[in-house]
Amino acid sequence: MVNSESIAERTVDVTTRSMSDVSGFRRGERAKMARTLAWMLAAARREARRRTNPSEVRLKWVNTVAYVSQTYNSLLKDTELDQLREQLTSLQETVKRINESRNQQS
Repeated sequence: MVNSESIAERTVDVTTRSMSDVSGFRRGERAKMARTLAWMLAAARREARRRTNPSEVRLKWVNTVAYVSQTYNSLLKDTELDQLREQLTSLQETVKRINESRNQQS
């Protein structure tokens, strides 16, 4: 299938890694998943359009296109939510520092 998919899945020991390491790991894994899903989507679209395939086979490929598209979209939404969480955390820390700075000046 895909060469990169033949590599064994890595595991994460959260107790020995910092949150930034875990976050970076998740981003990397999501990027791999996104590349794999994009490849699968292109392959499924190609097969769905292939005129030499019987109608039943083409229909199964169309269903595969729909499923992979939904999965890919879900992955993108999860990625966007994680980015928003990181931005929110950063903003909260900034507001906290500003408030502490103001309290010290008073």
